[in-house]
Amino acid sequence: MINKNYKNKKLFFSLLMMLFISTYTLQSLVLNDLLQAKENTSQQEIQKNIDSSNHKNSQSSTAKENKPKQNNIKENNTSSTIDNKQTIEQTIEQTIEQRTEQTTKRRTEQTTAQRTAQTTEQTTKQTTEQIENYPLFNPQNVRDGTYRTKNDFILLIENGIASIDGIKIVNKSIPVSETVASSLSQEIEEAFIEMQSAISKEGMYIKIVSGYRNFATQEVLYANYLASDNKENTETYSARPGHSEHHLGEAIDVGSDRDLSLIKPQYLQSKWLEENCYKYGFILRYPENKKEYTGFICEPWHFRYVGKDLAKILYNNGDWITLEEYYGLPSEYLE
Repeated sequence: MINKNYKNKKLFFSLLMMLFISTYTLQSLVLNDLLQAKENTSQQEIQKNIDSSNHKNSQSSTAKENKPKQNNIKENNTSSTIDNKQTIEQTIEQTIEQRTEQTTKRRTEQTTAQRTAQTTEQTTKQTTEQIENYPLFNPQNVRDGTYRTKNDFILLIENGIASIDGIKIVNKSIPVSETVASSLSQEIEEAFIEMQSAISKEGMYIKIVSGYRNFATQEVLYANYLASDNKENTETYSARPGHSEHHLGEAIDVGSDRDLSLIKPQYLQSKWLEENCYKYGFILRYPENKKEYTGFICEPWHFRYVGKDLAKILYNNGDWITLEEYYGLPSEYLE
């Protein structure tokens, strides 16, 4: 019995000892785990603090670095704003100047136009009044002086030479002084050369057959025509001495390449000259169906130089106007 109790006590103490050892071991393990966890936590906090500190330092450094940049940006923005302001001000000033110039120019133009219109009106009025004060040209009393034509042009006769606006006039009613010229003018020769060059490009040739003619030569020609024809017919194609345009040195008779004979209506040159001579300052002086105005039959070879401006007017888009029609002048012999 005593042994049995002893054995039971011994077993009890063994179990108790094992329980104690197990408990101690378990506590040690738990304590180690807690210590390890705490240590890990401490290390994480320390690293976190270090990272936080580094981050702050980095931000501080970046801020320091960026601060000048921000200042530069602010300075640049300020400078840009000033520049933009100056540009806007300059643009406004330029716009104002331009508008002022435009307004001034427009007003000046309007004023000039008004003054020109007034001046023109006054000049026209004065000219009209002056013209009305001049006597109407009378072919029965031709002498030096200033006259008014039927179309209200001023006819000036000086030293036996008649002219209107610088264009010399000679016809059956208006004779000319023998001193008017002695040859073709250089201006006319140059104009003819230009016209000659133009027509040659069309495969045609022209040449001056007769240019300046003095009184003596005209008298011989007129007498020869009278010897073979009656006076009435002769004076429709030949002028009396002193009444020929050839005396002016501004009229030419044009021939073709057919043995230099005078241009005939059927010649190709005739049509070309009739349609183009005005471009070079020449007019077809005696067109077809104008005998009642000029006193002469059609002469497709006879051209008179009057300058491009008047030539274009008289060309009249192909429906030629004579000097007599345009100026309102007569052309007939008194006897």
